[in-house]
Amino acid sequence: MSFTYTRDIPDPPSSPSVDVPNMKTNTNSIDSIWTVDHFEFKQINAGRHKQVTLTNEAAPGFVGGNGALYANAPVSASFPFWQNANGSYQLIGANANSDAASASFSGFGAFGTVTANYAQTAGWTYLPGGMLLQYGSVISTLGTPQINPSTIAITFPVVYSTANIVVSITPICKVAGTTQVHVPSLQSGTLATTGFTCNWDTSTTAYVGFTWTAIGK
Repeated sequence: MSFTYTRDIPDPPSSPSVDVPNMKTNTNSIDSIWTVDHFEFKQINAGRHKQVTLTNEAAPGFVGGNGALYANAPVSASFPFWQNANGSYQLIGANANSDAASASFSGFGAFGTVTANYAQTAGWTYLPGGMLLQYGSVISTLGTPQINPSTIAITFPVVYSTANIVVSITPICKVAGTTQVHVPSLQSGTLATTGFTCNWDTSTTAYVGFTWTAIGK
């Protein structure tokens, strides 16, 4: 949208009859601009925001130690970003990685087979400060639920930008419970921006799978 506005009106050297049409246009434009995202003049809540609408744009830049809130569309939808002296950070939503195209925008969804005998669900969300939290579950698809093979490679729904990632794994026992006789762990040397490998100490029928969380940037 656009609004017509003439600066420097009224202009004292000009006759009032010359300036009046532009003054009227300016006044009406102010009223029209005010109704964008605001309650209108004479309404009970006049002066308050209805919402804040941001147009997608590249990082706008800033002056000194200031920050800027802006909108961008890293994928097919618009998401909020914050820019300060340290850079630009997406606040919530999916990012521009090609992997995000197959991920669940509802925050949790099916991603098919991890490896033979296992299926996975997974999701993610951004946290304040630009941190990315990802999470999922891996469940045995064997007729008799069990961990076999004991080494399971997991691919993150969204690729991290750095390798400074922390992963937690929680085992899921079979129906009716079981003693914790076997332990799943993050296999040393496998953690990467794209995923990790979970390594059980042995194949077992005492567990049906595990859940995992990962946090990083």
